[in-house]
Amino acid sequence: SQNGGGGNAPTNVQATTDLPLTVQLRWDAMNGAQRYLVVRSESANSGPFDIVDYTAATTTQDIPPTQGVIFYYRVAAILAQGPSGFSAAVEGKTSSQALLDLSADDMLYPISGGTFAPADMVP
Repeated sequence: SQNGGGGNAPTNVQATTDLPLTVQLRWDAMNGAQRYLVVRSESANSGPFDIVDYTAATTTQDIPPTQGVIFYYRVAAILAQGPSGFSAAVEGKTSSQALLDLSADDMLYPISGGTFAPADMVP
């Protein structure tokens, strides 16, 4: 079942919905957890699931594949006896405004613009 491991799962999972480009995730530490598996899906009720992180921390961030669209995040703990169940899904998304504020020129400028050359570094 989705809540394997005796129904134990990380709690108080939170995801941001207002930051540009990234979704910041956090959850409460779980007793005995060695690592946490964080997954993302496009549905609140089913997969497929993309792995966001496999971490010993209780925070992570995701750069979702589509900006400004809601994704659903779940966290499971990896315990000595195996994985816990997944937490309930929480909604996370980026602020879609970020991409509108960046023109292609802004993003390409550091690569294609300027005249810096290694010779400029010679004293």
